[in-house]
Amino acid sequence: MPAFPIYPLNKADLRSLLLAIAQSPPGTPLTAQTGLTTAAFRNATQWAQATHLLDDRGLTPEGGLIARKDPYLEAV
Repeated sequence: MPAFPIYPLNKADLRSLLLAIAQSPPGTPLTAQTGLTTAAFRNATQWAQATHLLDDRGLTPEGGLIARKDPYLEAV
């Protein structure tokens, strides 16, 4: 299990990461597609892994559902 991130969650960064992963073919480097800085990309990735939205293979089923149905991360 990944360590809990030490930096606060930036919802906009996490949203950018999830949408970029959902819309890109597997194996595509994502840093340029998200428009995030390296630190923001790393932080968003840590949050996505800690919340089980992302794993080694890409989006989890839950991550895909959130990327499609709740891209602004507003639903409880």
